[in-house]
Amino acid sequence: MLDHKYQTFLSCVKTGSYTKTAEELFISQPTVTQHIQKLEREVGYRLFNHVGHHIQPTSRALMLAEFVQSLNAQTKKFIEKQASHAESRNLTFACTLSLSDFLAPRLIQELQRAENFFQLRCLVANTASALDLVRQGQADFALIEGNFDKHEFGYQVLESQAYIPVCATTNHLLDKPQSYQLEDLLSETIITRENGSGSRHILSNILEAANLQITDFKQIIEIANVAAIKELVKNDVGISFMYQKMALPLIKQDQIAQIPLIQTPVTHEIYFVYLKNTYFARELTNIYQIIRQTDY
Repeated sequence: MLDHKYQTFLSCVKTGSYTKTAEELFISQPTVTQHIQKLEREVGYRLFNHVGHHIQPTSRALMLAEFVQSLNAQTKKFIEKQASHAESRNLTFACTLSLSDFLAPRLIQELQRAENFFQLRCLVANTASALDLVRQGQADFALIEGNFDKHEFGYQVLESQAYIPVCATTNHLLDKPQSYQLEDLLSETIITRENGSGSRHILSNILEAANLQITDFKQIIEIANVAAIKELVKNDVGISFMYQKMALPLIKQDQIAQIPLIQTPVTHEIYFVYLKNTYFARELTNIYQIIRQTDY
């Protein structure tokens, strides 16, 4: 759908190299240069600065890239909607791994009940990848808990959720009826998600606020699987931090317990994120209202 110049431009922004852009698009490097020069004449300003062997987009170029990506994604979706029958509506959303554990299943059930979707797809990814799926038009919206650029995306807050430390019910931390400082937990093994995940970012922020970091723990187990983290905590391999709603079923079954902290539990927002100024704002608003009313 995009003019070749804009395809070349977006590739240059992504790769930071005329050579890599030529390889990616299967065109010659002189053609890449020609496309960029033509586009610069068209928009009336410089798009890239040369820094060593790389090219660096100007601030205006980054704004243009954001707009073009959004326009391209919305154009593709509009054409798909026009080509499909009314009874064949499709919806794709991205969801972080943590939220897929307790939010996505109930949400899919509610969306299927409330809306006439022929196909519902949930793409599970970390926060960074989920946002990329929205940028590229591969997801209509994303449910995330990590930080993101609020100037780039449209968003609504779904809710604030407590983020709590948990351990096995047999863990020695529960032997005495006392509350702990964060520093008291550093002698434990911490089980955490991988870098790039919203959960890991929240944990890092909690520790940073107490002038601590994750490497202060006795041992770190990093795993990109929520079910595995729960299982390891249940088996007293280490402690972890997770959303209260995620932990609550296991707490009720007496399989894990919340570690009592002296500090007030940190709460973090869960966001409904979509392309800014999207043509499909009305449809997304309806979906957002369904999610807000979902009992999960």
